Amino acid sequence: MRLASSNRLFSTLAAGCIPIIISDKMVLPFAGHVDVESAVLRIPEKAFASRWRRRHFSLLDFLRNATGATPERPSTPAVERLQRAGARAVGALTFGHACRAPRGQCAAAPPDAIDFLLRSTFDALAARVPSFEVASPDSLRRPPHRCAELPGPPS
Repeated sequence: MRLASSNRLFSTLAAGCIPIIISDKMVLPFAGHVDVESAVLRIPEKAFASRWRRRHFSLLDFLRNATGATPERPSTPAVERLQRAGARAVGALTFGHACRAPRGQCAAAPPDAIDFLLRSTFDALAARVPSFEVASPDSLRRPPHRCAELPGPPS
């Protein structure tokens, strides 16, 4: 099992692009908490299993079959669905300041990479140490902050 923790995956999603993964076994980051799988295209390893297949594999044909996109029509419902799923995953996969609201209007922010990293760590501990318990998933979130205490943008 290989874990996908490559900066290329994160950068591709953050740029609004669709990652293409050539692996059947790669586990995507925070797989139990964030649906990254619906934002990527996977090429099965068997597509490269023999020399003949490697020589005759066409990435262009694969992408056309998977998305229906053509040079004349690059945006299709399948492409848009993959891009929307990627946009949803980006917020959870990035490390950022939880407050994205204007100063003083801070609300509860959705979980981000720090929260999922904590959850994944505690889930792994709980799987290995039977006596390890966490009161609730919400207790794994960072405490809320007050926007007034944070420096504002430079004037």
